[in-house]
Amino acid sequence: MIANQMIENRSLVIKRIVQAAKLAEKTGAKIIGLGALTTSLTKGGIEIKDKININVTSGYTYTSIIVTEHVFKAIDKLNIDSAKILIAIVGAGGNVGSSSAKILAERGMNNLLLIDLLHRKDKINNLSNE
Repeated sequence: MIANQMIENRSLVIKRIVQAAKLAEKTGAKIIGLGALTTSLTKGGIEIKDKININVTSGYTYTSIIVTEHVFKAIDKLNIDSAKILIAIVGAGGNVGSSSAKILAERGMNNLLLIDLLHRKDKINNLSNE
């Protein structure tokens, strides 16, 4: 299905993902990965997890790791003192942004500017407290 078809017929998308997951399970797969619109249309896999007997990943964690690794590579390449920089995370209330913020903080980045939409204010406050 192309993007327009997926957006117009979300129930068919979910049906096809469930079919694909069951086929993957039959062939011995232990996990399926959602990507692009399939992640969004299934709410990160939440809407299919009770319909299948295989683990689901949305790719958010992997994306967060890749993003943060690029930040550290840029810091090294530019020979920047990481204690003196401010990193802005746009979309910090979302899955990728919040995971990236946590990874950066755990690895010693103390100057993070968390940016998101006003309706995600509580998520940003909770993330900031973490």
